[in-house]
Amino acid sequence: MDRNIIIVDNFIDGVEKISFKQVFDEVPKRISQILNEKVEIKSFSTDKEVSRGVISDNNSRWTGVHFLYDPLSLNAKKLVLKFFSHKETGLEYCPNESIREQYNVSNEINLWNQYANIQSKYNKLVLFRSNLWHSFGNDLSVTFTIFRMQ
Repeated sequence: MDRNIIIVDNFIDGVEKISFKQVFDEVPKRISQILNEKVEIKSFSTDKEVSRGVISDNNSRWTGVHFLYDPLSLNAKKLVLKFFSHKETGLEYCPNESIREQYNVSNEINLWNQYANIQSKYNKLVLFRSNLWHSFGNDLSVTFTIFRMQ
């Protein structure tokens, strides 16, 4: 079965009681179990380091977004992670760098059809193929960590 997007609620049991280092150590083990393949974290970043435009990444196989904001905050119902297809080509993914350059990836929303958005939820993990066109939206108040994996 070829999966492109996987959503896991309650990703790490007791996440509110453990340190970030423990969470970080647990992530590759848990994701490897979910995908039934060994993964290694290639890089990670926080919401404050993330581009808000429509992007894709051909340098890693999977991206994981782990939402870690306060579950009682007003941000609990914000839509953050969005997926797009390119209107001109119909592609839901970027096959290579020449395509990215040819179609001048842009934040201009009229170039894109949004086909999915995933609501943030505390301790939710969203795994997706890194080359899918995606955006983390414009809401800077929701906290999440992004893992890129090989």
